[in-house]
Amino acid sequence: MELKVYPNPADQYIVIETGSSLASTFKLFDLIGNLMIATEISDKEQLSVKELKAGVYYYKVTSESRLQAGKIMIGTAV
Repeated sequence: MELKVYPNPADQYIVIETGSSLASTFKLFDLIGNLMIATEISDKEQLSVKELKAGVYYYKVTSESRLQAGKIMIGTAV
């Protein structure tokens, strides 16, 4: 799985590209570990983040037995 999550920083939405048609699970967490978004994705999906507060978030994408993680900035605040 060649994962891409963009734009970073994001304002209105994020795009998740897994490069695979297999179903994957996308989870977005705030800095203290609260689950903010959880959804099933495949290949390329666009998710709205405009309701989230500005800040740094962590994501995990699970597909079959593989896990990839990263961080993304939401909003324009630093």
